[in-house]
Amino acid sequence: MTRSPEGLHDVGRDFLIKTKQYLEATLVIDVPWTVYHDNGMTVLQGLDGKAHAFDALGMLKDGAKRPIYIEAKFRTKSSDINSEYDDFVAESFSCYVKEQWRPNFDPYFMFVTNRPFKTEDYHKLTQTAYLASFLSNLKGKYGVNQATSDQVEAFKDRLWLVIWSNRQDLMCVSDPSLYKRMAMEGRSLA
Repeated sequence: MTRSPEGLHDVGRDFLIKTKQYLEATLVIDVPWTVYHDNGMTVLQGLDGKAHAFDALGMLKDGAKRPIYIEAKFRTKSSDINSEYDDFVAESFSCYVKEQWRPNFDPYFMFVTNRPFKTEDYHKLTQTAYLASFLSNLKGKYGVNQATSDQVEAFKDRLWLVIWSNRQDLMCVSDPSLYKRMAMEGRSLA
């Protein structure tokens, strides 16, 4: 079935909403902003001097409440995801390096998709050697001309990869059921 660009946009928006709901149901991440809020909260500046919009911006609920810039990709074929992941890494690295001037800027970057991808290399996608090799071959894409070992080492710990399953939402407690269970056990969220 061929989808119109508007149809693909609807599928993408629906997948982003499901991703947001799932992440919030983990009770670890809040996702207060998506690209559809049109408020600029999901935008970072890249080394190329351009603004780069991510699909959503989440925040860890505990500790330093670090930001998580999220890219959510729903695709019908895994082969489509390979280049989109590469693009995500390049764009995220560019923004991470460019935005280092901000005090206490310590974000994560999360790639969420419904299809497994790069299955031969998946186990090393967030490893220093793989990222250093990949980033050194960008030839100016997103303004990335070089990546120092310190930058790559710091960046690798900021990448999160999530492969979505249509059963994923069944593994998390929805707010109503959580509150009901906790009330029955005499506990609170505080």
